[in-house]
Amino acid sequence: MKPNLISALTISLALTSTYSTANEDPIGVSMISFFARDSELLLFNFNNQPVILDGWRFITSNSSNANIQTDPQGFDGITINQHSTLIIQLDNDADISGGINASDLGNFADYQSSAFAITLFCPDDKGQVAFDNPNQAVDHMQWSVNATHHPIADTQNQLAVDAGLWNTHDQWIDGREHMYLIELSGNQLSQLHTPEDYDILILHCLADLTNDGNTNFFDVSAFLNAFNQTQPAADMNHDGTHNFFDVSIFLNAYTTNAGCF
Repeated sequence: MKPNLISALTISLALTSTYSTANEDPIGVSMISFFARDSELLLFNFNNQPVILDGWRFITSNSSNANIQTDPQGFDGITINQHSTLIIQLDNDADISGGINASDLGNFADYQSSAFAITLFCPDDKGQVAFDNPNQAVDHMQWSVNATHHPIADTQNQLAVDAGLWNTHDQWIDGREHMYLIELSGNQLSQLHTPEDYDILILHCLADLTNDGNTNFFDVSAFLNAFNQTQPAADMNHDGTHNFFDVSIFLNAYTTNAGCF
């Protein structure tokens, strides 16, 4: 069962922009969470009235491609009710329980890349979005594996800095290979964000012997050392012996990311 994150978020957020609701109240829509394991991006409406998303658009970038834009009509007909969540399924497996598929909105950069940056835009009073206009940018997130610098994605991230949404274009939320959740901290619900404003939950994985959120050469080395010294860490099946079965279990977990919870 997924944790109930929304009930813990009690601080209102108002993000100003050139677009307004029928009552001309400021926009209060934020990307509050990304469930990496389930590929779910959560938008939350902090306003006291529904927000109609007609004309809203995303622009995304990763370590290989920048400025991937969703369709102008992708959000048409979708409304986020007051104090409610809209789930966007980035792997396009939304079911009848709620949420929409990213493919329904248009093109997205590959979120499984070593870097992913996403900016949300709302339209002007004519229903148009200009991606080079920082006044139309509503919210922004960017994360990468081990917070590595990514020059290609940085070309778009500067606009989020100009919009007052992100602190520095080349600062990334420090994601991990086995990341489960990125969540905006409850006491950091402001317009300007930095990587430090987000909490990260990392899965525990059987092959991650170094417990750093990644599986790589260091885990192989740790397993070999533990196996040669018959240490408990290398007893993968917990039968009290160190043999071929432990090696097989480790290799399977290492190559398939099995055993993560």
